[in-house]
Parts: sequence; C-alpha cells; structure tokens
Amino acid sequence: MKYKLEECIEEIVDKTTENNQYEVLSVTKDGIYSQEKFFKKQIASEDNTGYKIIRKNNLVFSTMNLWMGSLDVLSNYEIGIVSPAYKIFKFDESKMIPSFGKYFMKSHFMLEQYKNCSEQGASVVRRNLDLKQLLDTEITIPTVEEQCKIVKVLENIDEIINKYTNLIKNKEQFIKSQFVEMFKKSNTKDFLYNISNYLSRGKSPNYVENSKIKVINQACIYWDEFKYSNAKYQDELKINKSLDKMIKNGDVLITSTGTGTLGRCNVFQGEENKYIADGHVSILRLKENIINPIYFKYYIMQEKTQERLYAECVNGSTNQIELAKDKLLKFEILVPDLNLQNEFVQIVQLIDKQKFHSVFKNITKVKESEVYA
Repeated sequence: MKYKLEECIEEIVDKTTENNQYEVLSVTKDGIYSQEKFFKKQIASEDNTGYKIIRKNNLVFSTMNLWMGSLDVLSNYEIGIVSPAYKIFKFDESKMIPSFGKYFMKSHFMLEQYKNCSEQGASVVRRNLDLKQLLDTEITIPTVEEQCKIVKVLENIDEIINKYTNLIKNKEQFIKSQFVEMFKKSNTKDFLYNISNYLSRGKSPNYVENSKIKVINQACIYWDEFKYSNAKYQDELKINKSLDKMIKNGDVLITSTGTGTLGRCNVFQGEENKYIADGHVSILRLKENIINPIYFKYYIMQEKTQERLYAECVNGSTNQIELAKDKLLKFEILVPDLNLQNEFVQIVQLIDKQKFHSVFKNITKVKESEVYA
C-alpha cells in the first residue's frame, strides 16, 4: 500500500497544566525510560509545566537527532511527559499499527529519509529537520493484516537478540564486579593532567565526499565498539593545523557533550594517521608506564565515575551539557599498580573472547530452529 507519511501519522500537541503532572521520560536510542531512573537524577527543568504529554502507542522523536535514529513508540508506560522540543504523533491504525510503526520508523529506508529531509545544524550531531518535507515522503507498507504477521516474526527475533544481549550484560556485570574486587584495596589517586596528554578538541569540520582524513564524532564512540562507518571525510585543505591531532592506537576517546551521550569512552584501535576528532570528542594519550587504556575505559564506565563526570559538567554554547578541558584534566581517578591493571585487562580480554564465541555459537543454533520457524 502506498501512502504519504502524513496519512499514517498525525502530530498531537497535548501539554501539561501543572508541574510533575506525569513522570518525565527520556527518549534514547535504546528506548524510552524514566529520566530520573536512567540518568540517576532529573535533567529536566524543575518546573515542567507545559511539557508535552505522551501516551502509550504514540510515536516520539527529536527533530535535531532524528537522523541518528532518536525515535521510538511508547510501549512500556501508559502515559508520561517529554520536553517540548520533542514531536509526538499518533498512528492511523487503519493504515499502520503502532507495533509495526515502531520497526518501520527505524528502518534503513526511513533513516535515509530523515537524513535527506534535514541539514547541518549547530553541531555535527544536530541537524535541522524539514518536517513538512518528511511528512510529504511517499512510503510503501503492507496491509494491516500483513503488518501483524511481520510484527510477530520481528518480536520473536527481538526475543532472541534480548536473550543474548542479557548474556553479554551478565558478563559485563561480572567484569565490573571483578573490577571492584581487584581494586578495592587500592587508594593511589592522581589527576588526569599528571597521567595523560590531552589532544585539543577540534571544531566542526568541513566535510567532503572523500579524502585521506576522517573525523571521529560522538556517533562513532560506544562502550563496546568504534563505529568507524559513522566517521566523516574531512576537507584536508581547511584543517586548522593547531587542531590537527592525528589519533593513534591506544588513545582514549571520550564524548564530551550532550545529555545521554557524554562520558562514553573507548580505546582507539584503528588505522593511524587517518583520523582526527571533532569538537565533541576529547582525546587522551595515557602515559604507558602509569596506566593501561583498557583499565581506564572500565574505570570511566563505573556508575560512580559517570556520576562524578556529570557533576563536573556545565551548559555549553549550544545549550547542551559539556565537560570542559580544565574539568576533565582535573578529574581524579584511581591509579593502582600497573601490574594489577594489566592482570585485570587480561581477564577482560579472555571474557570478551568467550563472550563473542558463545553468542555467535548460540545464534547459529537458533537461526533455523527459531528465526525461520
């Protein structure tokens, strides 16, 4: 069936008339959560009168981050409220049921439409959406009866994915507990400016179709991996040489702006002399004789460390929270004996090897018996 998107979804604007009328929710790439529970504190304004009301089966997205897949359909709450910056829609269920819409609106096809209907905004991760153009997009979807069948298959696949995601989480939890156990008696601390060199954050670069240099941005950095495919090509002729800091293997990259994105950290293991970072990513080159980068990553991952990082943040120039250079360099971390750090890293690497072997082995088993049943 062919429709324009505006025939399947309709924007609704229903706002609160009193403070804390309903629970404040946040939309993340992984779902919709209670803001207080997700961030361990309330990020929203103290007075949330005028926030938008969202109900079960409503679609919600951020116009600035839609191109990155920042959208979802509310399924785990009956009602809540979100920032006025979000757009909320209800489905015309005679054309598209919400459970199908949850998958369709996150499909590769729709992600391409979001990119095509938006252009560069105040920063590399924020784009201005032309909502009218998006709603005018022509889509082809199955009948409602066929949608129900498709959803059933996709939900079965989700169940399988969740099963093995939980397996990975359990092993990650073991690593965290091992971290606490191994370093609970250590009390040597130091500031980052003593144990690392800070490579200046760049500015929003000029992108081209192809070049020898690529730019790492927030969309590249996750705890479990680097998504190099999200890096952008940099115009080599317009690089500010004072900010042209090539990333090397072993460098630690930390996202330094944005609620929900700040504080992600990973160790770079890509091609050297081919990548730089934009203004939303801080680069630390740790001193090898003092601290192991993998140990450092897991230290930053600890819940208490993340809370301390967020406590050091200030509002930046684009009204998003920011971890400034001076705050980061004065951040104090635990620095145990290097041999103990290396021992911990060996355990982590062994678990990672077993973790992925186990997951792929089990996914192969269920491929025919469950997915194609």
